[in-house]
Amino acid sequence: MEQLLDFEALGTLVTTYLPKVAGAILTLVIGFWIIGKITDVLKRSMEKRGFDPTIRPFLTSLVSVGLKVLLLLSVASMFGIETTSFVALFGALAFAVAWHCKAAWATLPVGCCF
Repeated sequence: MEQLLDFEALGTLVTTYLPKVAGAILTLVIGFWIIGKITDVLKRSMEKRGFDPTIRPFLTSLVSVGLKVLLLLSVASMFGIETTSFVALFGALAFAVAWHCKAAWATLPVGCCF
């Protein structure tokens, strides 16, 4: 009778992928913590410099989401997933949004500086 589980293969599989999974989880936890700290510093800096209160949450969430996307792409590349197509898609999406909203984006620096 054949064994249902091959423990040698299972042990090899665990020793092969466990460091990658542990490193990815550690990277996610530390990355999300660092992103939280960066957004807190950004929020306090904008309050201290007197940025418009309506634009503060927008810029803070924009930076937070951008950094989280970069973190998730880096964790995906740790597992061997090819991320070049995702980066190209993200760049094209950002270009399309900026092109569509160029009138609104043109007034953004004016709102930040004054």
